[in-house]
Amino acid sequence: MPNRLFSTTLLLVLGAALLSPPPSASAAPIQTTIASGSISSPAQDSATCSNLDVVFIIDQSDSMSVGSTATDPTEQRKYAPEAMVDLLSDIALDRCPDAIHRMALISFGTRAEVDLPLTEIAPDSFDEAETIRGRLKQNIIARAMGQTDPQLAFDLAIGILNDAVPKGESIRKRVILFITDGHPCVAASGCRPLNSTMDFVSYAKEMRDQAAESLPFDPTLLKQETCIGDLRTEYGETDNIPPEKLNDCLSQYRVEPAAYDNSTYIWTILLNHGEAYSRSLRDAYVEMSESHAGEVKDLSENRNDIPTTFNEIISQLAGVEATRLTCDQFAVSPYLESAKIVLYKISADNKVRLSYTDAGSVFHQIENGLPTGTGGFDVKKYESYGPNERYEIRRPYPGIWKLEADDCKGFDAYYDPVIINPGGYQSNLPAIPQYDRAPFYDNDVQRQFFLEYPMRDENGTVVLQADHPRFAVNLDVEVTTPSGDSYPLTMEWVASEQLFRSKEPLQVPVDGAYTIDIIGTTFEHEGEPSPVGNNYTEVFASTRELFRHEGVEFTVFPVTPFIIQILSPKPGEELSPIHGAINEGWPLPVQPITVEAQITDRDGKPLDKLSDVLLNPDEALAAKVKAGEEESVLITLGCDETGHCVGAIEGFAVEGDQRVIVELQSGSTEQYRPDAQVAEVQFRRVDPLFSRAGFYYLMLALAILTAAAVVAYNIAIRTNKVSGMLVFKDGTATIAEFNLASGVNWRAIGKRELAPYLQLMLKRMRVVNRGKPGGGRRRAQPEDAVTGGFFSGGSSHPGVRVDCVANGRRFSVDLDPDLPVTYSDETMATMEFKPPDSGAH
Repeated sequence: MPNRLFSTTLLLVLGAALLSPPPSASAAPIQTTIASGSISSPAQDSATCSNLDVVFIIDQSDSMSVGSTATDPTEQRKYAPEAMVDLLSDIALDRCPDAIHRMALISFGTRAEVDLPLTEIAPDSFDEAETIRGRLKQNIIARAMGQTDPQLAFDLAIGILNDAVPKGESIRKRVILFITDGHPCVAASGCRPLNSTMDFVSYAKEMRDQAAESLPFDPTLLKQETCIGDLRTEYGETDNIPPEKLNDCLSQYRVEPAAYDNSTYIWTILLNHGEAYSRSLRDAYVEMSESHAGEVKDLSENRNDIPTTFNEIISQLAGVEATRLTCDQFAVSPYLESAKIVLYKISADNKVRLSYTDAGSVFHQIENGLPTGTGGFDVKKYESYGPNERYEIRRPYPGIWKLEADDCKGFDAYYDPVIINPGGYQSNLPAIPQYDRAPFYDNDVQRQFFLEYPMRDENGTVVLQADHPRFAVNLDVEVTTPSGDSYPLTMEWVASEQLFRSKEPLQVPVDGAYTIDIIGTTFEHEGEPSPVGNNYTEVFASTRELFRHEGVEFTVFPVTPFIIQILSPKPGEELSPIHGAINEGWPLPVQPITVEAQITDRDGKPLDKLSDVLLNPDEALAAKVKAGEEESVLITLGCDETGHCVGAIEGFAVEGDQRVIVELQSGSTEQYRPDAQVAEVQFRRVDPLFSRAGFYYLMLALAILTAAAVVAYNIAIRTNKVSGMLVFKDGTATIAEFNLASGVNWRAIGKRELAPYLQLMLKRMRVVNRGKPGGGRRRAQPEDAVTGGFFSGGSSHPGVRVDCVANGRRFSVDLDPDLPVTYSDETMATMEFKPPDSGAH
């Protein structure tokens, strides 16, 4: 064995994150759990596990610990068996949970003593394992017991093994690990410091013969073990042996379980005591060991090699051979329950460090059981005994770790996947209501069912998805309907809730029994864990199945679907009027919109009893009207037991295209469900002319304008009232006089008044005051009868205008006060205006 300053045994115990009880469904998401085991490491075949009855025969002679030439000054003969207590506990607790190991320890020197009787190591829990470890280790001590008489110890070992009662169903291997540091030395046989006459070769041969007689070994089993041992020598480790070659050994030398009951494995460990062992002595030990399917192990560095050799032998015999690591980077696969790390060192001053860098580029390191700086190690237990250390790290961070030491010469380490057998899986899903229309789940989120899968260990503790994307768990979920159709269900990790949830609700198109298959996989490292590079894709390239649950059942019960039919308003109907008439009051009252709906089955038939359908039939339906961005208040319709519902929407006065929207506002019972939560109908509302407020506003405006016009007119006609007399003369003789005082600003003289005066040649006249004197049209100037000149009266009155109609001819005459005017060629009569203030001419 190479020269080594220290050796380290690294036991990475790959725990299973055990999932517990199965998916459950309700209006809330479905929870999937499992009663026992599901997330597991690479499976440890229980057929490869063996129960062990191990008897350690430990040389405690003075040469082991006394003097400067002591072969075991660091007392590894004590610490190594203690480490084997840990190893056997870990195997029984994790990797081979059905294993029942037993261990005894015999110390020998001048005499032999049973320090530890054959004691069972079969813990069912971590706490029980701790109790067993503490109790057994109290009995393991390092002593100085004088000379070297191993035969006495073999006598005790033979008695212990032969008296042991078989226990457990798996095969049980009886094992003796004999460790010594030199030649036998018994005073009664002539062994003295000087002039020794003891024949130690004959002594060793007597031991060999005693073992052959009292501890036989089945010859066929011996051939099988020898065959496998030769392959192990050729290929290095059992895991490297081609399966066909291993099967050749097993089939060629087939044995029954009873063969193990009649066999005892003997391994001899010879410590380096500074000089070569006698060839004859060693040959006797080799014959004794190899005839019992063991070997003689020659150690070079006692302090390093004792625990390492014990570990190799016990692991191999128990069927859980470990893989050796180097002082380098090594791969830690994801989703492990724990990593158990045992460090065997030559000196406590040689510091060993474990470290890794997480997905967030944060560096984590641990030394002497204490994380440095950033933590990142959940150390469940740390022990330091002698120069050695032991870690138990809960849920080790997956990825690429590094093992470093002050001195890595001759570094030995081991990596052992732990066997976890997944437990059973039983569904406790409640019945789910059917939904038979695409997308085959209810639009109501309260009636949707999502599959949820929280990963939990056997204690119910949540197992979180690793934060490195390479270790994301891929869930392959397939749902099979009662009709045999199947569909996949995509799951996603919901970090805030620490579980996986389906992205879409469960589809339940038909009633009956459904099944769910759930398979979870991730990537892991396969093969030698060390050394490895930094490329996660290359290092963690193998697919590992974490859990598999097939045929998980849940039930879908039939549901009667119902619909909402809007009876009024009818589709496309025009409702009129929107407002009442003026005789109904002002403002014009808004006519209510009557909404009528019926809850029916898909064939349009009313349901038997509304209270059987809805949880709150008194508030079954609500309705509102919407026109563009405007909408009415939401009202609750009154419903009877047949599902006929009526209500009136008040105060919504919008005209044009509109929608009436009827909503289901009550939940339904499990046996019924709505095809849709909302029904809509398009309709139109219009107002006739006499129901429009604008019409009445227009009429009011017209009335006001008319009244104003009448007032203005009356004011106008009573302003600048016409007065005075209109006199017609023939020369100086007066033909007719017409009083112009009418009370208004005009005077009409019609046919009736003119009829007596035909000579005037006029049919009617209209007289109005004229404007200011000198304005207006040109006026005729009367001629003075005496002088022949023109003259004008002296009145200040502006005069009048007379509009005349005579024989179909119209003309106007402007008259100044007191001035007669000839107004027609057809008559000799003159026309003269006499204002009220005028005197006679």
